[in-house]
Amino acid sequence: MQTFIAPINTTYKIECWGASGGYFNEKVSGKYYDNKVSGKGGYSIGYKNLSTSNKLYVCVGQCPGDILYLDYSYNGGGGGDASGGGASHIAISNRGELYNYLGYENEVF
Repeated sequence: MQTFIAPINTTYKIECWGASGGYFNEKVSGKYYDNKVSGKGGYSIGYKNLSTSNKLYVCVGQCPGDILYLDYSYNGGGGGDASGGGASHIAISNRGELYNYLGYENEVF
């Protein structure tokens, strides 16, 4: 989690990219072939008025990469072959990963 503190009162352009998905590994005749097939991460953009000293908390999702049988990817991504990447999000509070914002959705951009 990284923290951004607004240096001045203004409207800020906020962009956020999600992590890409993992690679697909295929086992053929006892040998693994890395097919490098993965989806791109999501993208969003918005504008937010911030006052001096307002804080934003930035959480960057994790790409699961090409590790076989990985059970988990940071901030909601999947595990194993060809799994999805974790979400990236920006919030006005520091609750960590997105699942901690259940009931606090209004704190996430």
